[in-house]
Amino acid sequence: MTVRNLLSLAVLMLGLVCAHAAHTQVQLLLSAETAKPGDTIWAGVDLKMEPGWHTYWKNPGDAGQATEIKWQLPAGVTAGEIQWPLPEKLPPAEVTTYGYENEVMLLVPLTLARWRATCPPVR
Repeated sequence: MTVRNLLSLAVLMLGLVCAHAAHTQVQLLLSAETAKPGDTIWAGVDLKMEPGWHTYWKNPGDAGQATEIKWQLPAGVTAGEIQWPLPEKLPPAEVTTYGYENEVMLLVPLTLARWRATCPPVR
């Protein structure tokens, strides 16, 4: 089974591999087409914001809320922490906030559990 097939139903936030919500287009990109038990692949959650819109960094500053990815993954697949690129200081100058304008890709490691035999040992 390909990783894309495995994850096509797995991303609650994205719904599909590509989605459009409010003023942001979201696309899921994967570092591999296939994987085996024990492998870790990278999921890139690409966010493209309309002009004048932004999303926040893990520490948004004085206002806003950090961007979250809510995964609904199949059994045996776990998502690690978001690997955040360096943010920009966002306007206005009176309030200190950190985030991204235009486009950002948030990288997340996805690990497939190692296969374990479920049969009792043969004696």
